[in-house]
Amino acid sequence: MTQSKPMIAAKSRHKKPDMAPVNRGGTFVRIDTKAGRLSVVGLPDDSKAFVKSIRLNVDLFGMRAGWIDFRQGGKIVGEDREKPPEGAGSRDGPSWGLVVDIASPYPTTLDGHAIDGISEHALRVTSSLALEAFNSLWDAASDAAEEAGEGDPVVVVEVASWTKINASSGPLYRPEFAVVGFVDSLDTALED
Repeated sequence: MTQSKPMIAAKSRHKKPDMAPVNRGGTFVRIDTKAGRLSVVGLPDDSKAFVKSIRLNVDLFGMRAGWIDFRQGGKIVGEDREKPPEGAGSRDGPSWGLVVDIASPYPTTLDGHAIDGISEHALRVTSSLALEAFNSLWDAASDAAEEAGEGDPVVVVEVASWTKINASSGPLYRPEFAVVGFVDSLDTALED
């Protein structure tokens, strides 16, 4: 019986590509309906924080709906819900969703990181629970803006809570937004 010699890893002659994640240039927010939290990504040390709530300025009335293709950088590749683009419905294909500009000009501390706020960026939403949350937010903000005599203001919101939904795949969470007020622009802080 012959014994095999242990393999010694030889140094590759190929240059290893740079696989470090790209800092997208700033801090931005993601909605995580599987965990019931918001992810704030791009903190000073390139880490991220998880929070249940944060105050956000939302350009709700400038929001765009369409088929979002994350393989193309989250670009809207079609706006007719009845005519999905090629690949829609496949695992990595375009999904129906919305793109809304948000910011948080409110200084805060997240996981020990003091930040001056979160600069304006596009939030892309395709989760059915997040879409439901934005639908409810639209109704509440439209009524509140009309009552206040506002035109199409930027809406200041907070995530008031997360509603647990028992799905066949396990628990999911829908964010419940509360309208806090209105401002003129995404970079204007609401004065308490």
